[in-house]
Amino acid sequence: MVFRYSYCYKRSLPINYLESDSFRFNKIKFCNVEKAEIIVKSNVKAIQYFLLNGEKILEEFCLPYSRFGTIKSWRKKLKILFLPRKTIERAVWITDTWSRNYFHWVVECIPRVLELRNRGILSPLLIPEIIYSVPFIKASLDELGIEIISFNFQEYVLIKELYLITYDTPCAFDLDYMWNLRREFLNVEDQNERPTFRKIYISRAKATKRKIENEYELIPILERYGFEVFRTEDLSFKEQRRLFQETKVLFSIHGAGLTNMVFMPAKSKIVELHPDTERYNSCFFHLSSALDIDYLYSFEKADHPNPQEANITVNLNKIENLLITLKNDG
Repeated sequence: MVFRYSYCYKRSLPINYLESDSFRFNKIKFCNVEKAEIIVKSNVKAIQYFLLNGEKILEEFCLPYSRFGTIKSWRKKLKILFLPRKTIERAVWITDTWSRNYFHWVVECIPRVLELRNRGILSPLLIPEIIYSVPFIKASLDELGIEIISFNFQEYVLIKELYLITYDTPCAFDLDYMWNLRREFLNVEDQNERPTFRKIYISRAKATKRKIENEYELIPILERYGFEVFRTEDLSFKEQRRLFQETKVLFSIHGAGLTNMVFMPAKSKIVELHPDTERYNSCFFHLSSALDIDYLYSFEKADHPNPQEANITVNLNKIENLLITLKNDG
């Protein structure tokens, strides 16, 4: 069943956009959202992260990595025929090998289960225990009242009728998906919008990568401009949701913590510090545009060519000028 036809929308450029950065932003000015469908498959086996329909792995719904080898060797390795079997009548599937990541869970997985629910498909969500056991995943599903069937890696599940929803191109955020996501979590608060007044800096000091090398110099500057410092790994999902519902400015280096902008109101602001590398990972620019959040950026000196691996050293004068811009902009 097709429930959305392809369309295109124009992304808003960053508030502090410079023509010298046109090579990064011009090619991503437009978002092309693909057609989306709900698909029903019969007699599907769920094994670990994967779905099999007959002898075929449904790769488009579980994204297996090449390191798992061929289907034949993979099946032999797992000895599927000897695993205990659980049979269920019908279920929904939304997870893949990326789903334990906060960004992918919040902006890719949750919107799909919400869309299915909004279409009247209320079958329980089938989810591997290794994913469901992640605290923010369990907490978010509990808050949304999603019925769960979990299974472990020592068994497989035969689903007589499985509901699936097609994937969007990465970071081609559908506007309805994102606004519905925000609205659903606002409903958890009985539609009582929290006052928006906080300026939050997310530190990645405890992370193994994508850290700010001179953060000890940056934080005092941020605090002079009224920023509070948090580490999201120290907060529960509920604490993060409530904190960012009260946030008007979110400031951080590129990392999963910026995903929390989904809880912030429209016209709030995020500032992303990004490694000054040839490749620009623009996912948070895309997300902010879909959510109607003002986006600001600063590209900073990196110690690695891959932005997913790089630590940065920030230019403190440059950052202070950016903070002045934020203050003058209200």
